[in-house]
Amino acid sequence: RLTCRGFKDKEASQLETYAGTAQRASQRLLCSIAAVKRWPIVACDISKAFLQGLTYREMSELTGEPVREVNLEITATAAEMIRRIPGFESFDEQVEVLHNDKPGTGLVDAPRAFGLKVSQVLTELGLKPTAVDPEVWTWHAPTSHGESGRTAASSSGRTAESGKLVAVLTKHVDDLKMSGQAERLKQIIDALESVFGKMTQHWNEFQNCGMRHRRNTETHVITVDQIEYIAALKPIVDPQIGKNNAEQDCSKLLHDLFRSLLGATAFATLTRADVCVFVVSLQKAAHQSKVKHVKMLNRLVRWMQKHPKALVYRPMDEPLCLHTYSDSAFKKEETTGHALKGTVVILTSANASGRTAVAHLLEFSAKRVRHVTRSTFSAELFAACDSVDTTLLLAQLLHDIWTPQQSFGGARRLRESGGY
Repeated sequence: RLTCRGFKDKEASQLETYAGTAQRASQRLLCSIAAVKRWPIVACDISKAFLQGLTYREMSELTGEPVREVNLEITATAAEMIRRIPGFESFDEQVEVLHNDKPGTGLVDAPRAFGLKVSQVLTELGLKPTAVDPEVWTWHAPTSHGESGRTAASSSGRTAESGKLVAVLTKHVDDLKMSGQAERLKQIIDALESVFGKMTQHWNEFQNCGMRHRRNTETHVITVDQIEYIAALKPIVDPQIGKNNAEQDCSKLLHDLFRSLLGATAFATLTRADVCVFVVSLQKAAHQSKVKHVKMLNRLVRWMQKHPKALVYRPMDEPLCLHTYSDSAFKKEETTGHALKGTVVILTSANASGRTAVAHLLEFSAKRVRHVTRSTFSAELFAACDSVDTTLLLAQLLHDIWTPQQSFGGARRLRESGGY
């Protein structure tokens, strides 16, 4: 593999390099929809992804940006190997360079070029991105006559599934996770493989975005967990911990170990809603940690390992209903008013009742209140407002997934007048 030394790219700081990934809530929402619809789930990985993006000329035609000129100076060692390629026998690295038709491995615009190429393939197939999360793509059955893949026509001339959701997909650079009707998933995979070559496919049990997904093909129950990841975390061992010096500042080595383990533990909150508040509390000490914080973190890691948990998505009946809960903790101090807020958003059946009702956990968070507060009331109010804001975005995302997409103006009218 030929890798460009991207740090020598003089235009790197001026380039548009954004290559989005699906939000955490979107990843959970796909599992929720798969459980509701009793659909299979599949993860696909595109090999050598960054070498398969759009060319610079294609990117220019698509975006209106000028065609980028990229040429590589080759070292003598690399030139020896290049001369073995037919047509390059006379390559002279002292007076010649290699011209790039498209971004290569090592260049900062390679992920964007690849992402644009995937989006192009999905668009041609008939999928559309959602307004809230452009990395969530949906496919609805066509409403026009004569389209392929439809069910038997009804008396009105339309099909039974006309306009209904038939597949949903999330993008995380070159990792794709999708769910839908089996024949629709095959169409998506075939379309992608015709452009990017054979993909690695994992059906109903796989690792995606650091989370293990498992689907029971008989009960249609989907579980998402990080049990293996958490089990591999190693509590910190250091001579400074054993002494009776809880209030002592950590040494540089111990502080670095603390920050490393804290970051690894924070990643586990993708599925562990129960420890979010403890992680946020410890993150306050990330800049200047004491020995007591290291001990607290070790206890938290051991507790997580002792009590493995998973997100569970069980089948439930439509129509669906979103619920949001907010809470806040306030502590009065002399110079600052610190407050923590928490949000939980769940999806249930609108007809559900009682303790046996099925609930899907879609979003959860624990973080600092962004505003200065001076009372419990203001802390609770800010938390409630943020919780509702989060839920409105999820309501719009669910609406875009469940129904054929509309304009941004239509989304605004839903926000103002209801009708999700």
